[in-house]
Amino acid sequence: MTKVGAYAIIRVFGTVFGDGGEGLGSVAAPWVVPAALVTIAVGTAGLLGSRRLLDLAAFNTITSMGVLLVAIGQFSVDGLTAALYYLVHSTIVGAALFLIVDLIAARRSVKLDALVPGNPISQAAILGALFFLVAIASWGSRRSPALSAS
Repeated sequence: MTKVGAYAIIRVFGTVFGDGGEGLGSVAAPWVVPAALVTIAVGTAGLLGSRRLLDLAAFNTITSMGVLLVAIGQFSVDGLTAALYYLVHSTIVGAALFLIVDLIAARRSVKLDALVPGNPISQAAILGALFFLVAIASWGSRRSPALSAS
């Protein structure tokens, strides 16, 4: 749902505050990037302090929303291009991360998604590899050429 909010910002700003409404658009525009940076800081602090896989996935979503808002906050064609690319990519990666966390928690009956040692689970190698790949995709999308162009 966070990505729906970002898409709404893109649509509303372009439609309502576009070329004909610079006066109205300039009221909120200076606050987008600072708010995005605060969102990234809060999400990163949450990632570092997480003690459960579900918390990691949730704070990753918060951090990715901040990165998306930085691109949107440029209010340029390059920023919008990067934002639309990252919007689709981060939505797919976030959904995959939540699904993998649920698969892991379902196999750990007592510990669930807690980041503590537990009994071996079935298909641990596959789930670990998938979690690793999705985590890299999550981090790698923030370092993409499309985002550095904005």
